[in-house]
Amino acid sequence: MEINIAWWNTSVSPPVAKKKKKKQKIDKKIAGLYEKVIEYLLKEDKVDLLGLCEVDPIDIEKIKEHLSAAKLEHYKVISLYAREKLRIDDYCLIINSEKIAFKEKISLESRDDLDTYFKIGIRADLSIDGEDFFLFLAHWQSQQSMKAKHRNKLGSLLRNAINTIFNTKQDPCIIVMGDFNDEPFEQSVSSELLSSRDKSMVKDYPKVLYNPFWRSLGAHSPHDHEDANTWRRSGGTCLHGDKKEMTYWKTFDQIMFSCAFIDSKGWHLIESRTRICSELSLQAQYSDWKKTISDHFPIISQIRRV
Repeated sequence: MEINIAWWNTSVSPPVAKKKKKKQKIDKKIAGLYEKVIEYLLKEDKVDLLGLCEVDPIDIEKIKEHLSAAKLEHYKVISLYAREKLRIDDYCLIINSEKIAFKEKISLESRDDLDTYFKIGIRADLSIDGEDFFLFLAHWQSQQSMKAKHRNKLGSLLRNAINTIFNTKQDPCIIVMGDFNDEPFEQSVSSELLSSRDKSMVKDYPKVLYNPFWRSLGAHSPHDHEDANTWRRSGGTCLHGDKKEMTYWKTFDQIMFSCAFIDSKGWHLIESRTRICSELSLQAQYSDWKKTISDHFPIISQIRRV
């Protein structure tokens, strides 16, 4: 059995000021392109498990209607949206109901003694062919709204939530996906969340997560002056536009895997299927991507049971 997994920050309903949010939503709903991107991922990339963020209840209903019209009724759209005071869980989950069953969600949040709020994420418990899977979705605060010392706490708090599973389950199937607003090498993601680019280390220390998106730092193909498409290929998951760090690109969107997918006789990560969905066919179909759709590209990976 194969399960294709994807994540996408749609940018359709970001948690911003109401006036700006209203204008942005109108522009994007007229185009309707984000719904077509979702359809593309399900039909062309055969995604079975798709996590979305920056969607609200209206967007989620639109997605349901679109998938029904596209004759994709076997996909179940699960709203994980919640709003309470300053907290907004802007998540949605789309699953192939022929392969995956949704069980429950658990919201993850914390406040310290100084009332600093940490938006950790969502835990969604799933069943795939009778086996328990634990999915964590994260959309961390931006670097502008939460500085480095607090961002590290985000990583450690998410690690604590993950450890509650490791402490009760043997070789659990854990998948962590999200827009972390931090790159794989930053302390919040590597040292605090405990994620590694080294499969041997994950094998030796089974609580460490494997992060294949280290491979997505920088240009995805060598520069070729004879290829007109050289400038259209992405150098990360997010077109950030901040030149202070000598790059316009950031790899903020990542999917990570527990050791059960690296060193087991059951499920395996198929790393060759892990990529950023920024291929030319997608860009050609949805021209002027950042202006009309999102400043993030979808990302995709695959697990397989042999």
